[in-house]
Amino acid sequence: MPETCNICNVAISARQSPGLPVSVNECISLPGFSWICKSCTGKAVTNIMDIKDVIDEMKKEQRDLMQSIQHFSGVVDELNIQLKDIKQARKEIDDLRAAVSSLKVENSSLRSELEDLQQYSRQDNLEISGVPETSNENVYHIVAKIGQVIGSVPLENPTGDSRIDVNGDWRVVGGSNAPGGEYPFMVSMRSSGNAHFCGGTLLNTLNVLTAAHCVIGRTTGNTISVAGTNTLNAGGVSRGSARIILHANYNTQTLANDIAVVRVSQAFAMTGLIQQISLNTANTGAVPAILVGWGRTVTNGPLPNNLQHLATNTITHANCVSQWGSLVTQSQICAVIGAGRGACQGDSGGPLLQTSNRAQLGITSFIRAGGCAIGWPDVYARVSSYIAWITSAVNS
Repeated sequence: MPETCNICNVAISARQSPGLPVSVNECISLPGFSWICKSCTGKAVTNIMDIKDVIDEMKKEQRDLMQSIQHFSGVVDELNIQLKDIKQARKEIDDLRAAVSSLKVENSSLRSELEDLQQYSRQDNLEISGVPETSNENVYHIVAKIGQVIGSVPLENPTGDSRIDVNGDWRVVGGSNAPGGEYPFMVSMRSSGNAHFCGGTLLNTLNVLTAAHCVIGRTTGNTISVAGTNTLNAGGVSRGSARIILHANYNTQTLANDIAVVRVSQAFAMTGLIQQISLNTANTGAVPAILVGWGRTVTNGPLPNNLQHLATNTITHANCVSQWGSLVTQSQICAVIGAGRGACQGDSGGPLLQTSNRAQLGITSFIRAGGCAIGWPDVYARVSSYIAWITSAVNS
């Protein structure tokens, strides 16, 4: 078939035989090339060398491309490392945010405590019928409240009687862990930050009986009642406070009439673990009794997590007066079991029960200064002397 030499453009005619060298009319056909003149074969070879150079150049470019790919692969690895660093930084930022949130919660709790102080200084936080306290007494209780905010700060005794321990908050020394559900009327009085500060007993679904010195100076917003648990760190049902009612004749110097009722904001549901207390109505003398509270086991020791109870004995009024003198009145009852067992710091407001019927005989009030359970009678507000007042407070 007619064809033109692809190098010298001379017209040629030959039969094509693809893949085989053919010599026809001074023309040849090389594998992979069109027909060319013999005189052009040198040029064809030159073209082949050019093609080889092109192939070599392509191979070089391929090597350069591979090096570029390797370089970019290293860049990707570096970016992955940086990405991991970014993720770690984000985690650290999240941890910092969580820490800031925790600090905000703690700051909120402290702010609540400080607001408590401010409100008490204005005397608008308690319902007290009768003559208001003197300014000196107000100053003492504000300082006492600051002590609760910043820690356990020993306070100068404002009562005028050096025998009374004003820094002791009643804890059980020499007692043992109470079985679960043994005292379903027990209430743990706590701050808005869930810190236990006193004990109490459940009068009914809405009212808690405690000591006046436990709640004087506290706001309803910073007074929580927890019932239905033997442990401080778990369980129970919490209720806020709607009212705090103090006895009108509570005396901060002698601790006479040391009784109060806290009205919760929402009724407790009675269950096997939440029950109301029975109150003793008789003028009881010396009988076997039980002291109950979340008690330190030694003076200034750590708070136990589990509710404590201790078998003790009440003594006659005459016997108590022989040791305490006129400081103790007929509206108070005393109990003692001997050195090494008794009340200590941390649970004012808790109950003293009559062993025979579990009726509440007393509300823990004060102990002898100089140490816990030293063999001196502990003093309680006598519940039977306040039945009418309790009924009035509950119905108010």
